[in-house]
Amino acid sequence: MGLPSAAGLLLLVSALITAQASAQVQPFTPDQRQALASLVSDWPTAGAEVDASLWLRKVFLQAATLQILQRPAVVPQAETCRVATRALGSEQLSLEAGYYAAQLLGVAGCTAPSNSSKAAAGLALASLGSSGAVADWFHATGLITALQAMGAHPGLSRQQADDVTARLHKLVEPKSGVLRAGAGKPASMATTGRALSILADLQAVAGSPAQQAATEIVAAVVKGLGRASYGGAAADDLDKLEAAALLLQGLARVPSQPNPLKLGELARLLLDNLEVGTLEDAYHVMVGLDALSSMPNAPLFITSLQPFVPAFAQAWVRVRVADAVGKPVHGCHVTMLQLAPASNGKPVAGKAAMVEVEGEAGVYAWQLPAATEPGLYRVSVEAVVKDAVSPAAHAELVLAVQAKLSVSELRLELEDAVGREVHRLALPAAGQGAAAAAPISLAQAQQLKVSFGLKAGDQPAVAQQVVVCILGKRSGDYAFVPAQPDKTKRQYTAVLSASAIEKQLGTKDRRFQATLLVGDIAADAALSIPFPDLLLPQSGQEPAKLPSGLAKPEIVHQFRQPDKRPPVAVAVLFTGLAVTPWIVLLGALKVVQPSMKGFPTTRRQVLAATGFHGGIVLIIGLYTLFWLHLNLLQTLPVLGLLGLGTAVAGHTLLQGSANARLKAA
Repeated sequence: MGLPSAAGLLLLVSALITAQASAQVQPFTPDQRQALASLVSDWPTAGAEVDASLWLRKVFLQAATLQILQRPAVVPQAETCRVATRALGSEQLSLEAGYYAAQLLGVAGCTAPSNSSKAAAGLALASLGSSGAVADWFHATGLITALQAMGAHPGLSRQQADDVTARLHKLVEPKSGVLRAGAGKPASMATTGRALSILADLQAVAGSPAQQAATEIVAAVVKGLGRASYGGAAADDLDKLEAAALLLQGLARVPSQPNPLKLGELARLLLDNLEVGTLEDAYHVMVGLDALSSMPNAPLFITSLQPFVPAFAQAWVRVRVADAVGKPVHGCHVTMLQLAPASNGKPVAGKAAMVEVEGEAGVYAWQLPAATEPGLYRVSVEAVVKDAVSPAAHAELVLAVQAKLSVSELRLELEDAVGREVHRLALPAAGQGAAAAAPISLAQAQQLKVSFGLKAGDQPAVAQQVVVCILGKRSGDYAFVPAQPDKTKRQYTAVLSASAIEKQLGTKDRRFQATLLVGDIAADAALSIPFPDLLLPQSGQEPAKLPSGLAKPEIVHQFRQPDKRPPVAVAVLFTGLAVTPWIVLLGALKVVQPSMKGFPTTRRQVLAATGFHGGIVLIIGLYTLFWLHLNLLQTLPVLGLLGLGTAVAGHTLLQGSANARLKAA
């Protein structure tokens, strides 16, 4: 294993810039457009004869996506028209299949036969009257609108349009502005997008009350989107991409939309999912971006073109402003709001206008103040479209102001264990390699102290990564020893000792290569300064392993000491107390002299007497078992059953005795 390079160390610290830059949403690039077009073009389109409904949906998604990407369709027009026309006239036509068939005929530039159109329109009108789901209304109105565009149907009547609009108005959630999918169903962004598209289809034929209701629905949706984040509003949507695409399609067809920064949340979802793997996702991404770019207040995106600039040179900070599909935007008012160090956030430069660069599409620049020190900064940038009120884009960019990093006053000192200097070592002369210098012998009781200062240009500097790398010559293993700055942060110190090196790398290497590595995001290049090799004394022999076959020491177990028992007299006393009731019982029986003279003679009374006395005997036997074997959980259920039976038998016996005495009296 080789020594890590200084450039590799700089990659560790510059990863922060890369990660922060990738967090910014990037517009649609030509390479991404080409990859998406290849994915959609290569999607298999066979299967029209097997399942016409699925085939229609798949081919429509493919054709519509390629149309937005400005790529030629891969499915022959004649075959598309034939299958779509046959599907419209099928007796098993479903509403969704009819919708995709009509949409596909429109995309392919075909016309629908009147008989097929009549049957499909009848199915759509029936669904509008009977179904309570917004998705069915969306497919029905879309089907009829597509047939109307082809001249195959006159369209919906005013009464039908007013009825659908009134039902949509009842489904609006007052607080969020999101529409429910139906009565008693949850609200979703996908349903809201479908509802907006339905209102756009009905706008031409709806009456004045319905148009007023449609205006209220659109206003509620726009107001709700302005208050809440898209992620929270789309919590009930299973497919977030589909929901975003449907919502943007609907918003693009109504007269008012949310502000650009709110639309930017939807755009981020689409642009973050350009690496799609299914035809449905590709369609949703492209349809959503196409609808977004058609809006008058579409959001813009600001990206940094120059995340690294030199310090003390009045460098220009350049950004590009583009729409969601990557088209550069000219004539914007772009403003640098503030420049602040990433460490403390305290602004070092205030608000300043950025100028548009001539000859570069959508590129704007601002000159960095000459006194800006090297370091990592955050730049807040805002873009406003000409004659617009609200900003169309806002971005927090990361900027690294870099300077040449150098090491000053580098010293190598051998010290004893308590830190007293033993010898100051001479560094290799300029042009002489460190390998040619005499190695440094480091005794067990000594330590090598490396001290130096850092400068960025002519100013003292503090670097993010300052380490001494120790590389074993034989094994190739390496370890890092960090260099710590002092209180003034003008001097760094690293201490190397034989014991510390052996603790990290073991004892198999005795010769090591030492290199000082310095890396910082504010450095235009990392530093790598080699030292003479380090020689460690030979370590003593390792203790031999104990043989495993010898007898092991005897294991002596210590058991718990038994508890102290009470005196014998106490035990006898309590035993007597427990036996006393039995003695009393036997004595009472002897005095009473029990006999069978009073035993009942009738059948019912005999059974009752037998059950009562037998129950008592069984209960006494259960007590004995509880004392010897059973626990409380096992005893209580049986005791309950025996007690209930004994009580019933005793009650019957006493009732019979009372009746017999009454008769005798």
